[in-house]
Amino acid sequence: MPVAARTDNRTTTAPTTLEAAAKDYRELLTAINTMRPILAGSEWARVSFQVLDGKVVKTALWGKSHPISYRFADRHVEAPAPEIDFSLSLATEQDLLNAREMAPTESAKIDVLLRTLREGQQPEKPMRIEIVNPKELHPPDRVISIKRDDSGKMSHAIQQSIT
Repeated sequence: MPVAARTDNRTTTAPTTLEAAAKDYRELLTAINTMRPILAGSEWARVSFQVLDGKVVKTALWGKSHPISYRFADRHVEAPAPEIDFSLSLATEQDLLNAREMAPTESAKIDVLLRTLREGQQPEKPMRIEIVNPKELHPPDRVISIKRDDSGKMSHAIQQSIT
């Protein structure tokens, strides 16, 4: 059992035996040589939507920071690199409906994005192209096929017109 002694207006506690002192010293060495977490790691995610060129784009960002540890004996700090994942894609109607459900305070902004998304999904009218004077455009194309023998030398060539 430690004995309390009073010196210079301070109370100190000293071990009563040599074995207890050795045990306290070993515990102290273990404590200062052990990596101690000083900041906990965390995970986070963000999803945002933006209109680009008439299309609604979804960006998703996910990150994970690992715990930061410190060893008192040699002042070693261990800080692993964070993990970050980024994805960019066209938003679907279901993405926006899920976002509106998760963030009801932003429903007015999401409704505008939904309207933009629905308007942009209408197919464009097909375009009809007709060539009325194909012979006046340019002469017919020609293709040349080259044949080689076993040594790699050209043995003959054939030209064909494409109409």
